[in-house]
Amino acid sequence: MVNMSLLLTGGAHYVTSLNMFMAKSGERMKNFEILRHHIPPLIHTASVSWCQQRSSFNILSVGSATGEKDLEFMKIIKTEFQKSDQGRHMKIFNRAIEPNEYSCNLYKAAIENLPSPLNDHLTEFEICQQTFQEYQESQQRQEAGSVKFDMVHFIHSIYFFDIEQTLIHCFEKALSEQGVFVCLVEGQDLIDVTLRKSNQWHGRDKDGEKDAPAEEIIKIAENNGWKHEIYSQEYSIDVTDVFNEESTEGNLLLDFLTHTVNFRETADKQLVEETLALIKELTTIKDGKRFGDKKESLIIIYK
Repeated sequence: MVNMSLLLTGGAHYVTSLNMFMAKSGERMKNFEILRHHIPPLIHTASVSWCQQRSSFNILSVGSATGEKDLEFMKIIKTEFQKSDQGRHMKIFNRAIEPNEYSCNLYKAAIENLPSPLNDHLTEFEICQQTFQEYQESQQRQEAGSVKFDMVHFIHSIYFFDIEQTLIHCFEKALSEQGVFVCLVEGQDLIDVTLRKSNQWHGRDKDGEKDAPAEEIIKIAENNGWKHEIYSQEYSIDVTDVFNEESTEGNLLLDFLTHTVNFRETADKQLVEETLALIKELTTIKDGKRFGDKKESLIIIYK
């Protein structure tokens, strides 16, 4: 499991290291591309029944970070709804669950200057600064009046939870009758292997050779008889600067890959050397730069 404490206590440093990872991998745009390709057909197929049965399309985002992915998700959905007369009047409500206070503040700033087509009276946000466990507990206390969601999504965030318990909760408690669960997860790539080794060295990895998240999610879906789809993509991450100890960019990227604050300075020297050796082993050189594989899967499960 990923080190959850870093996300809670790392604050600005975590967000900065995450942004460096995004810059070196292009993950943000790759995420947007796969969502733009597969979410519109999903909305188009079900939009008629959604529009006939309700006036609001409710979204639950877990691990919302600074809101960039939520805004893109909502833009995709709203653009699809605007293609029909009924859909143009559909209200979109997005509840975001994010424990990192720094990220929540950036999210709030982002929605103060909403981009088109989200800047209208039909768009509503609610940001909950709490862990998903805290959110579940609060919902249990007010279950009678709790909101049901047409879509629940975890974009690179389901790693922080017990996956089976999370899926069961979403399907039994959170999703509406025609609700859809959307999840974007990493595969067995450079960041996954590096983080697993780091967690083992830190005594945090209790799962050993556990299934990759995508495999585990699909098994759970099959065991429960849930309809599901999976779409995968691969691209590269530039780790060249990681091997330059004087590079600010390289050190930030190394912090993200290990989920540790100031890893090169605070970790045991042998641990640093072993981690760099592992990264070197898992990467290849092209045009004078060193690249590692980045793999991810978009999983859609229907209730």
